[in-house]
Amino acid sequence: MSAYIVNDYHISALVNSVSAHEFHTWHNGATQNFTQESAGQILKDENYRSVNSRYQEDDKAPPFDHDLMVSKQPVEILMGCRCFNYQACESDDWDQTLAHSILEMIQSHAIRRVTEGADGWSFEPPKGYVKANVIPLSTMFKRR
Repeated sequence: MSAYIVNDYHISALVNSVSAHEFHTWHNGATQNFTQESAGQILKDENYRSVNSRYQEDDKAPPFDHDLMVSKQPVEILMGCRCFNYQACESDDWDQTLAHSILEMIQSHAIRRVTEGADGWSFEPPKGYVKANVIPLSTMFKRR
């Protein structure tokens, strides 16, 4: 695998996708609250840690330069999360980090925005539904 440092525009798009009053996540048994700026710095630090782990380097992340004007559609945010996850997953404990929890929260918000107002899926069968009569494959062949 390879990894690279995503730019601050990318991280700004991710953190800007969640309104400031909703910026909290559950991590290590407690609710953690963040500003968009602090969450962006946590993501940036973790991205650097991942690249350092992958390439045996020791570079320090510079301060996160938050751009409040970056705005993307929810599907684009999901794609950005997927990309960021790939760039940040090189550390052995990635899935246990605060950055991972923040990224999951961002994804959850984007999914909610994508599905808002959708008719949704029902657990009730549609009117007129008839269960198919399925014959097990094993009963179709006789043993000799």
